[in-house]
Amino acid sequence: MSTCGKCKSSDLVQIELTPVGRSVRFSTCRACEHRWWTTADGDVALELRDVLDLVAAA
Repeated sequence: MSTCGKCKSSDLVQIELTPVGRSVRFSTCRACEHRWWTTADGDVALELRDVLDLVAAA
């Protein structure tokens, strides 16, 4: 189960998108409102700029 990197809460909202064949996940913590992007498997943190580039290429 995923947890927030800031407060360690597991009360998250996660949305998965697949622009240009690469799945990415947006996560937001309902406890502290920390937000972040990762690859869909959650292994690699992504910058917002990287996600916007993927969407622009679609």
